[in-house]
Amino acid sequence: GMRAPFALFALLACLRDAHAASSSKPHPHQGVLPAYKNGPMSISLSGGDLKQLAAGKMVMRMNAEKTSGVAVQEIDAPVEYALTQISSVENYVGKVPGLSSVKNYSVKKRGDGSVVTKSTYVVKIGMGYKLEYFIDHVYVPKNRCLTWTLDYSRKSDLHDSVGYWRVDPIEGNPGRSRVFYSSSSLVHGMPQFVMDILTSQALKASTAWVKKYSEAEYAPKSAAVKKPGPTPGTTPMSSRCAFALSNSDVVSSAVREECEREAGGSRSARASGSPKQPEPFDVHSPHSWLALVMLASMFMLYTTSPYRTFVVATC
Repeated sequence: GMRAPFALFALLACLRDAHAASSSKPHPHQGVLPAYKNGPMSISLSGGDLKQLAAGKMVMRMNAEKTSGVAVQEIDAPVEYALTQISSVENYVGKVPGLSSVKNYSVKKRGDGSVVTKSTYVVKIGMGYKLEYFIDHVYVPKNRCLTWTLDYSRKSDLHDSVGYWRVDPIEGNPGRSRVFYSSSSLVHGMPQFVMDILTSQALKASTAWVKKYSEAEYAPKSAAVKKPGPTPGTTPMSSRCAFALSNSDVVSSAVREECEREAGGSRSARASGSPKQPEPFDVHSPHSWLALVMLASMFMLYTTSPYRTFVVATC
């Protein structure tokens, strides 16, 4: 129930700074969990699954190898809208509950069009505690897929983490797309009851934010009557068009032309307003539960030996 997070906070109040991530030290290993392949994932969806997806419900299934759970969700927005949300990792803050900061420290575009982005993630959970970990993302536009592992050249508070995003078009419905998500993390000494809670929360929340923000950006454009383009220098370019113009090989010519017109009105303008604020700690978010799990793990490592290792699905 609601008492579990507060009990963990009280239990771990004395363990401040028990573990510390470091950008100058390597991780203790070079990967324990098998990394996801960047490309289509073999997963079987039944007729009943497809009906649930069409009704807006999320479907959870195992991959063909039976090694990890996969969340599948259809969203009312084209592929490029969902890919923009997923690939713009620094914009996760304020969208993914419990996430306090994401800062890129390396972005490299390769000859095949793929982009390798390395980022520092921070989750602050109060009482001076924070979790810091370093993620190595590989985004391949032609595959419509983003995968990640830890950046093993830096020491993370997570023992290991791997993950997968993919977005597929839906035949005959260009205004709708299907999102696939899967992830696993390794945490030392996690109690079984905490693992069960974390897994349940992560599976429920995994694709919700992509659906919410993709649809929110697409809905006004899909409903609006076409109007003359904006006056140059007055309107900031949308993230959707920023994505489309930098990945023209995976968007339609109509979308590319529309975004080129929009770009004419945004080259000399920048969006105004207050910086995006991180969402408060949310006991129902997978990132918050991950933070609590890590703190519980620190306590167990601090007070007991030997310890056990669990593999869990996380967001």
